[in-house]
Amino acid sequence: MLTSFYFLRSKETIIRMDLMEMDEDTSLTKDGLAIEGTDMPLQPAERKRILPFDLVDFRRIKLSYRCATVCLGLLCAVLLVGTTGQLIYHASRRTSDNTQRNRLQSSHDALTAERKQLEATLSHLTKEKDQLQQTCNTLNMTKNDLQTIYNSLENYKNKLHSEYIDLARGCLEIAKEYKNKMVKTAVQIRSMPCQTGWRKFGDSCYIVSTEKTNWTSSREACFAVGADLVVINSRREQAFVNRLLESGQNAWIGLTDRLKEGTWMWVDGTPVTTTIWGDDQPNSYNGNQDCGESVQRSSGVGDWNDDACSADQSFICEQ
Repeated sequence: MLTSFYFLRSKETIIRMDLMEMDEDTSLTKDGLAIEGTDMPLQPAERKRILPFDLVDFRRIKLSYRCATVCLGLLCAVLLVGTTGQLIYHASRRTSDNTQRNRLQSSHDALTAERKQLEATLSHLTKEKDQLQQTCNTLNMTKNDLQTIYNSLENYKNKLHSEYIDLARGCLEIAKEYKNKMVKTAVQIRSMPCQTGWRKFGDSCYIVSTEKTNWTSSREACFAVGADLVVINSRREQAFVNRLLESGQNAWIGLTDRLKEGTWMWVDGTPVTTTIWGDDQPNSYNGNQDCGESVQRSSGVGDWNDDACSADQSFICEQ
């Protein structure tokens, strides 16, 4: 563009200003300049206006103007295409920038929302941490209190253990002393004779009643003489009781299952360890046989039978 401008400026220097003032209807003839559309040549006075130029120079100048015009047109076209291209480029670039900016804005909004959510989560976790820390402190205090209580209880346990050892030693000494006294008492009792009518076996005295009554009254009668219904702890004792009875005689003994059906106990509260039941006994006939009796047998040691507590028969007291 600058080159064309300088070219035109140089041409304008060559062409005189008088030529620029020529009329548009002026043309060249063989005799010189003439008015276009006529064969009339210009007059000498009119020719004087272009005398400094010959015909060849004029044609060259006119051709130069045409070239300059074409170049300017091409240059304008190029500039127009370039400008249009730049406008299209900037428009597409602006659209792309807007799209990218919208995408970045969306990403920014999403990141902002995520940051707020993370901040809310952090705040919640911080509160939970504080609560857990407070709970931990409370538990530590409770642990310390429990440790103190445990230490106190441990000391108290050790003290009780020492006292227990002392008491155990004292109890052993008392038990030994009591055992010695019991042995002496047992020796004295064994050496003592029973009352008239009573029979001695081991450390106890036994008697068979001459009257007949029910199981409850039999026990009361034994109480009246400082005794109770007999408690049989061995087969030897059962054999002794069997010898006390007459042939075929039945007598109440201190055996019952009144407290719990089927669970037989002695009147002194001890469980039955030696059982000498007869065949198919006890059978709780008719469901009301809750008291035990000893049945005399001519052979063997005799056996036991369950019977109704209301039955009247003899009984054996042990003192």
